[in-house]
Amino acid sequence: MTHILLALALQIVPAESVLRLEDLEKMAVAKNPTLVQAAANIRAAEGRMRQSGLYPNPVVGVSNDDLSYGPVIRGGEWGVFVEQKIVLGGKLGLNRRTAQQEIVKTQAQADAQRLRVMNTVRTLFYQAMAAQRKVEVRDRLFTLVRDAVTTSKQLQNVGQADLPDVLEIEIEEQQAELALLSARNAIR
Repeated sequence: MTHILLALALQIVPAESVLRLEDLEKMAVAKNPTLVQAAANIRAAEGRMRQSGLYPNPVVGVSNDDLSYGPVIRGGEWGVFVEQKIVLGGKLGLNRRTAQQEIVKTQAQADAQRLRVMNTVRTLFYQAMAAQRKVEVRDRLFTLVRDAVTTSKQLQNVGQADLPDVLEIEIEEQQAELALLSARNAIR
């Protein structure tokens, strides 16, 4: 029964295509939402820089006082006003330089995020490769132990091995089989 389960577990699904590290890196850069957010942050900082060097917008308004207090009741008083702040002392240039530094900071943060994403992709890629290699090694070990079981049984038949020796190697076979199944499950 365990050999049937092992045969089912060892079936390898053929891969449609092999992914290389470069392919995974391109996919991560193209689809990672944190990198999209970092690019949006850069565009927002550039917009703030554009605005920081401009004069403030003028304010235009209307004021009224509906009731006029006094001996004669009139319909109220209306007024129009225009307000424009005049920025002196090179403050617009300072604001622009501050905004430029914010862009540099935001770009550095975006580069750092890109490096974090690439590092994560590379780490996971090499972990997957190590898991594949572990399956290959455990598969070879299982094959060797299975051959050792066959040899031990043949030696027992001709009187060269004792029952405890055969049982011990069968236990090792079961342990190797479980290790192989564990490695296959880990890779999935």
